[in-house]
Amino acid sequence: MTYGEELNIQEAPMAGTTGVQFLNWRWGFTTYEVGEVTRNKMILTLKDIGRISFSRDLPVEDLRRTFIKHDDTYMEQILEMRTATHPRLGYLEHTRVVYTRIV
Repeated sequence: MTYGEELNIQEAPMAGTTGVQFLNWRWGFTTYEVGEVTRNKMILTLKDIGRISFSRDLPVEDLRRTFIKHDDTYMEQILEMRTATHPRLGYLEHTRVVYTRIV
């Protein structure tokens, strides 16, 4: 990872639902995302976004984050968003990151 993010995803000991909540606090803003988990895939959508007081006001209107587990070593994250300037409908791919598991 070259941009300083560490990701820790663990299974709960007892899961009563397939729903997931995700909190992210990088790059001057905090997001609260919820979504569903299916086999080897987790899709989260934005429910709330906040900005740290010194950060630039980004016009993010919607965000979708997809995690795909390719195998026991690699996982991919795809971040798509819609801003005040583009696109009007749907999402635009913003970032694609491949994680390597460190044991």
